[in-house]
Formats: sequence, C-alpha cells, structure tokens
Amino acid sequence: MSSSAQIVTRAMRRLRLLDENEDPSAAQSSLGITALNAMIAGWQGDGINVSADVPLPSEHEEGVVAMLAMRLADEYGAVPGQIVIRDADRGMARLQAAYLSAPLAKFDTALKTVPSVAISYVNAIDDWVAATAYVAFDRVAANRRQYECIIAGTSASTGNGPASAGPEITDGTVTWRYLGETN
Repeated sequence: MSSSAQIVTRAMRRLRLLDENEDPSAAQSSLGITALNAMIAGWQGDGINVSADVPLPSEHEEGVVAMLAMRLADEYGAVPGQIVIRDADRGMARLQAAYLSAPLAKFDTALKTVPSVAISYVNAIDDWVAATAYVAFDRVAANRRQYECIIAGTSASTGNGPASAGPEITDGTVTWRYLGETN
C-alpha cells in the first residue's frame, strides 16, 4: 500500500484539489496526514482494530483514500463525487468486515446467579395451613396435590387449601401453581 503522503495526495486529487501531476503543499500534506491519523484513531475507538501504522493491506487502499477525501472535503469546501462517496462506503464496509471485533459480553453478577421464575428452588413441601403468609417458591401439599406459590400472600382463613389443578389457583391472597399429585 502507499505511504501516508501518497494517500493524502490521492485523496486531494479525488476531490480535484490538485491536478494530476501536482503535489500538495507542506501545509496541505500536514493537514492531510493529521486527518488520516485521526481517522485511523477513530476507527480504533469504534472497535475496528487496525494498526495505526500505514501502510494498511492493499485491499483497503482505495477505500482509505476515498474516506480521507470525504474527511478533507469539508476542510477545503469541496464536494465529493458520487463515486468517492460509494468508494468510501465500500471501504468502510471492507474495514469492518476485516477488523471489527465485538467486545465480550459482560453480565451483572445478579443476572448470572438469580434463577428465573421458570426455575425454582426445590423447597421442602409442607402441609397447607389456613391464614398463613406464603412467599414465592414456597411449596405446600393440600388435598393430595402439590402447589408452589407464584404470588406471595396469605392463605384463606377457612377450608382445606387449594384443590384444583389449574396454572393459577387463588387461595386468599396467595396465587399457587399446581405441581402434581402427592403419593
């Protein structure tokens, strides 16, 4: 791939800031190289893990030149052509495909250790008791069936406890989930 100075020269030519055989002034070269370095640093900040050392591999050269031309266009009041815009878009897509690395996912400790509602602790199964406070995941046996508390509350003050086999059984202010028959 070309040197930084050659990339700057080509980018300026694509913007028609220089004639075909004209070289940039020292000030233009300095501005262009500064913009190129900032552009590469920006890619690194975006997770595109390219080396800050130019040259990059040759398959990225045309895209880098076009992207630098886009970056310099505003600086010089130039309007990039449609082909420069297309080449810059394709160049960025190639860089992302070659160098983009997604960071490893990190999860809060609580998300790793708290079970979901579908996974419950295996608690001892106690006999149902009237007018008793129950919390989520408490398990009871009533009427030869097993139930698990899914909404905390207080059981009914009379009766023998839940007796149906539905997915949500109300008993006082407690809501139970049917688990199955007892032995």
